[in-house]
Amino acid sequence: MNDLMNPASEAAESGTYPKVFFSLLDRTAPRIINNPDEEAGLDLLEWTTIPPQTRAATEPEFPAVYYNINVPAVIINNAAELAQLSTSFVRLDLTGVFEPVPPAV
Repeated sequence: MNDLMNPASEAAESGTYPKVFFSLLDRTAPRIINNPDEEAGLDLLEWTTIPPQTRAATEPEFPAVYYNINVPAVIINNAAELAQLSTSFVRLDLTGVFEPVPPAV
């Protein structure tokens, strides 16, 4: 396909488009913006976008506590145990409950 006829090809090269803009002033449908020229044509006092949330690919820390409302919590010690766990289990976030302990040197 010709790149001139495919605005998505330009967006794919830049890595930041398409973007979805929402109106701050009225209830109009969101606009999909495919390139910087379209974005420059918007009144930024009227239109805004929510930046995509990117997560760094990190390995989960072990041991971790996973729970399901129907059964007791389970302590998972490694990735192999996590792979065997049903998808109905959710990781229990203990952030703020315990202070992290630095590793022993």
